Amino acid sequence: MKKVVYILLLVTIIFIMMQTITYATTIDSIMGGAENFISAGDSGQGINSDGIKNASDLIYNTLLIIGVIVAVLVAAFLGIKFIVSSVEEQAKVKEALIPFIVGCFIVFGAFGIWRVTTNILNTTTRRNNQSNARGIQDATIYVRALNGDRTEINNKLNYARNALNSATTEEDRNYWQGYIDYLEDYLD
Repeated sequence: MKKVVYILLLVTIIFIMMQTITYATTIDSIMGGAENFISAGDSGQGINSDGIKNASDLIYNTLLIIGVIVAVLVAAFLGIKFIVSSVEEQAKVKEALIPFIVGCFIVFGAFGIWRVTTNILNTTTRRNNQSNARGIQDATIYVRALNGDRTEINNKLNYARNALNSATTEEDRNYWQGYIDYLEDYLD
């Protein structure tokens, strides 16, 4: 009986994996989709990172307050129980104190890790959003350059040259020089 069930399950999985969905399309629909993608990028639509950060901060602060309240209540309960207990019960309270302390380290350590992680991810997300925005702008320039419009490339090139002249660090100068080289490749 088990063999039959396994075989039926295997055949079902194979049929599910063999299904293919094909979306036949034309070059016009592909280019139209590209133009829609580029215009969405130009409009400034995107993920609201401030909203995500605010929600994360709200969750973090709420859970931290709950963790502190629970820790204080448990510590007070163990302290009162220790004071009013006999010697045997005090030994049991001391045994319960070790998991309490370990739990506090785990809970508050997790909050520390969460805070560090969200700070790192916020910094990374901000940089990626800037990079993605530049990538969408570059894609827009490229599509328009294919159509013969080179004014945007020249405008970006002038902006990048001015930024290179006013760059204060070697890293900034290298970045802007790379961007200038990148834009000049479009003109070639």
